[in-house]
Amino acid sequence: MNWLYIGIPAVVIGVILGWRYRRSLFHDYAYDALLSFADEALGGVIGLDIGDLLAALLIYRGERSRIGMIPASIAAWEASNFFPLGLIPFLGTGLEYVLNLFPAASVLNLLFNKEDKANNYRQEFQDLQDAAEAIDVSLSADEADDAYEASKWIEAAHKYSECVRESQTRVRNAVRRRGTNVKNEAHRVLRGMSGRQTKQARRIRRAATRIDSLVEESRDGLADEDYKEAIVNVRTAEELLDSVTS
Repeated sequence: MNWLYIGIPAVVIGVILGWRYRRSLFHDYAYDALLSFADEALGGVIGLDIGDLLAALLIYRGERSRIGMIPASIAAWEASNFFPLGLIPFLGTGLEYVLNLFPAASVLNLLFNKEDKANNYRQEFQDLQDAAEAIDVSLSADEADDAYEASKWIEAAHKYSECVRESQTRVRNAVRRRGTNVKNEAHRVLRGMSGRQTKQARRIRRAATRIDSLVEESRDGLADEDYKEAIVNVRTAEELLDSVTS
């Protein structure tokens, strides 16, 4: 077996994961390992000492917004050498050295990281934001964007989900309003052509029928939460009315 076929993909995957979880790796080896070893160099007490306590606090603070309170608490407990287990004679010594090398925060990030959830909500919001421009609805998510840029995945996911709900309400109201307006205008024009058999009158009658259908389809889209399709249908109705009345 050519080990390159295994080794090269393994290295590539390792580099990708290492870059993605670089912040957690920093917590594991800059906070947890280095602070713990610094305690040993200064003659700290094996088990729970100042360096381990400081590392636990820093890791909890840094990871809570990324993986949640419970996983962050586990990572912090690991950094404290699973206090009070680290105080047990003989067991504490070996436990400390093993845990200093184990990347607990990174493993917990791999299992509980909310980045994908934040990305999904962010993409949903951006798709809605782009579509809403067609009906003159301006959407923004400044606080969510700030949380996302700071890699605060839980906060970002929560704020983007709120933005999505609020944006859906605004888009829904705008589509309904514009649908009602274009339908009323089409029938107003049609009433003005009542009794006429000209080519223009026939065009307006056909357009009015099609506009009614498009408005209903836009409402169906809203009911199915297909906002992009609802926007497309109401804009098509407006453009059709413009084309036969201009």
